[in-house]
Amino acid sequence: MPDPLKQVEIPQEEEKAPESGETLEIIQVCLFKLGGTPFGIYALKVQEIIRMVDITPVPTTPSFLLGVINLRGDIIPVVDIREVLGLSLKEINKENRILIMNLAGNRIGFRVDAVLGVYHLEKNIIEPSYIQSPVSNLQFVSEIIQFQDDFLVLLDFDKIYEKIQL
Repeated sequence: MPDPLKQVEIPQEEEKAPESGETLEIIQVCLFKLGGTPFGIYALKVQEIIRMVDITPVPTTPSFLLGVINLRGDIIPVVDIREVLGLSLKEINKENRILIMNLAGNRIGFRVDAVLGVYHLEKNIIEPSYIQSPVSNLQFVSEIIQFQDDFLVLLDFDKIYEKIQL
C-alpha cells in the first residue's frame, strides 16, 4: 500500500532564460487534488497540512462547513471547497488532507482530496480565456500557469474565504 505522505515526483524543467533576455520567475506551489484534477496555491499561504481528523459537526451551519477540529487547543473550522468551487462532492477518505491557512486573521482548514507536494515551478501565466477551467467561477482563480504539457489552476483562497464569510 503506497504511503499517502510520500511526495510524488514531478519532473523539474531546467531553468533557461527566454530568448527575450527576461529572467524566469520561479514560484513555490503546494499542489493538491480535487476530483482527480490538480490545483495549486502559493506555498507561503499554507501554514500546515494535516491528515484528516475527526471533525465535529456544527448544527445550523452552511453545508460547505464540515464542522470544526481542535488543533493543539485552537478550534478551527473546516470547509469542503468542492461545494464552493462547484465541483462534485466526494466522501471523506484516508487520502484527504486539511490545508490550514490564516486568512483575514482567522485560522481555517480546507479539505482537499490529496496533497501532491510542494514544488518550484516556472511562473508562465496563461490567460483564462484560452482554456476551459475546471472551476465554474473564475473569481476563485488567482492564476493559471503552464504545468508540464498542460495547465495548473492556482486558487485564490482569500476570495474563497470572502465568499464563505465564516
